[in-house]
Amino acid sequence: MKKILALIILLINILVANSAEIQDVQIFYVNPTVNKRPKNNCSNDACKSLLNIINNSEKSINFAIYGIGDEDKIYKALINAKKRGVKIQGITDMNINNKNPYFDTWKLINDLEFVKTDYLTDIKLLEEQKIQNKYSLRIKDYAKVKDGSKMKVPGAIMHNKFFIVDNEYVWTGSTNVSSSCMSYNANNVLLIKSKEVANIYQKEFDEMYHNNNFHKYKNKTSDGQTIKINEDTSLRIFFSPSNPPNDFAIKPLIDNAKEYVYVPIFFLTNKELINSLIFANKRNIDVKIIVDSAANIVNPQYVKILRENNVPVKVENWGGKMHMKSAVIDDKTIIIGSMNWTGVAQNSNDENTIVLENTKLAKEFKQKFIYLWNTIPNRWLYENPKPESKNSIGSCSDGIDNDHDGLIDRDDPDCHI
Repeated sequence: MKKILALIILLINILVANSAEIQDVQIFYVNPTVNKRPKNNCSNDACKSLLNIINNSEKSINFAIYGIGDEDKIYKALINAKKRGVKIQGITDMNINNKNPYFDTWKLINDLEFVKTDYLTDIKLLEEQKIQNKYSLRIKDYAKVKDGSKMKVPGAIMHNKFFIVDNEYVWTGSTNVSSSCMSYNANNVLLIKSKEVANIYQKEFDEMYHNNNFHKYKNKTSDGQTIKINEDTSLRIFFSPSNPPNDFAIKPLIDNAKEYVYVPIFFLTNKELINSLIFANKRNIDVKIIVDSAANIVNPQYVKILRENNVPVKVENWGGKMHMKSAVIDDKTIIIGSMNWTGVAQNSNDENTIVLENTKLAKEFKQKFIYLWNTIPNRWLYENPKPESKNSIGSCSDGIDNDHDGLIDRDDPDCHI
């Protein structure tokens, strides 16, 4: 009897191990309605998917990330990987003051040793083109750093979020390596098991890391060609600004939609894409858009234009952000990556965007979108909630400066209105 029981347990363990095996393509989501504030525990699948490939890495980890903050398990996993002999190279963003929005970034650079930044390129751009005026994001976007000071985020940024592990796995999406993005903001993550995809991302990484080419100085490393992953899945990869996706991917997909276009997005200010969404709606395509409340405060005119043209736009009223940079179209196509739909993101920043063709994943994405849409009251189809106020649920008790005005929770007057 004991032998039979032991055999059953062994079989169960084998089945569990096999079920945990990484598939060719997986999408993970961060639900903004679960936590009341950011959690530094890497407890959801989006974070665990990254933790898993780092912990199981054998040879190499190459990453390009905006920064890292309050995500201790990922941080420690990278340090442990280095200790066991995994070769780690990385890239992060630095502004013209040689600072990063996430306070663990400089510590990671020092601990891992082989990490570079775009700082010198930003200085070069500043000197050549005065980017603080020409390429300014024109947003009051300040990030808190450890000493409590503030810094302006420059126009051209290294805004990627991708990891290449063992020349086979690529982890990417809208999610920064921070507790707020991993647990509190609406985000998504794409995990791909493909040597061909990893090779393309490696070329982009090498262009930045080894050739020291960032922003407008980068050479094209991907032509956006179709890559067949399996019989159900294909994808195209675009890197901004050397091969931006709008003209060859995003706009044509919207213009040729047959049934619906659902867009969960942080910043939406690109006029060509806005016009395409308006025309799609006029063709009786079901267009629905969710935008971030803080981003809408910065540029409210774009939501106003969409609404004036009868495009349904909801401004989220969660505590966390709508941080995705995505769309799902016709139960077939998903657009996912680090790039906001803005001119700066396409033409100046280092970004990556994937156009994924997979019916099953597209249907799942649609259901995730509908769920998020339904969590936002219809009132916010017509009005605009303030990101740090009683209208944005939980924003007055989450410990976050949601509207970037330097006042947190009860110190913000909007939390008393």
